[in-house]
Amino acid sequence: MADCSQSNPCDPCNEYDNCGCVNPTTFGCVTTGKARECLGTESGMNGEDVLDLIEEVACDAGKIMIDADDECPEYLSDKLGEGTNITFSYTGTGCDRRLVIHATEGGVPVDIHVKVSEDDTTSGYLYDKSMVVHILLSQFLTLVVMKY
Repeated sequence: MADCSQSNPCDPCNEYDNCGCVNPTTFGCVTTGKARECLGTESGMNGEDVLDLIEEVACDAGKIMIDADDECPEYLSDKLGEGTNITFSYTGTGCDRRLVIHATEGGVPVDIHVKVSEDDTTSGYLYDKSMVVHILLSQFLTLVVMKY
């Protein structure tokens, strides 16, 4: 019987040596001579460990991870979360299945405009605010000139 603790007891491997070339009960004795980055295999791994990695990759096919720190592949809908004024719904069946993202009304919008002071109750674009200041200043100067 072959000693499976060796890094490669099947060298040279042939169908008669009980090292796993033909006999599936000793597949753990078969070693890989090549690293496969996509599967996470390393040179010298035994057959059972390689099959475990293949199974893991196959079972996670079609799933996603957020980034390199995410260790749990899941389907897209499991990774997304509804937020303020954002809801999800699903339509269709089979190959026509879709995730629909809705932005609902009723939230507090972010004010992207400016106010000229704490007392300014109406936000607006800077250009419009500067025009109002310019007009008021012009009127003030006209009044001053007319007075003197």
